[in-house]
Amino acid sequence: MLSPEVVADEEALAEVVDELVRRDPVAREQLAEITAYQDMLRGAVDANTWRLVLHIDEMTTARFADAIVVIARWAFNEGARSVDPPRGEA
Repeated sequence: MLSPEVVADEEALAEVVDELVRRDPVAREQLAEITAYQDMLRGAVDANTWRLVLHIDEMTTARFADAIVVIARWAFNEGARSVDPPRGEA
């Protein structure tokens, strides 16, 4: 459950969001697919290109994670105190 203390703490809020995503079966399936494509790409490019791909992926992931925390904080400030069950668990 979200609380003012969790929402005020960037790391605590990120942990709540991460746990929600980890429990989501659709997100788990997407991660498996991403991992499979990453494995194929890694085998198709040289080491320098692979490092560049990983760096871009890291930056994209960080940007997305920051955006989700901003959205979670906004939702809390708009009255959300808990979330519906993750997709596929209703």
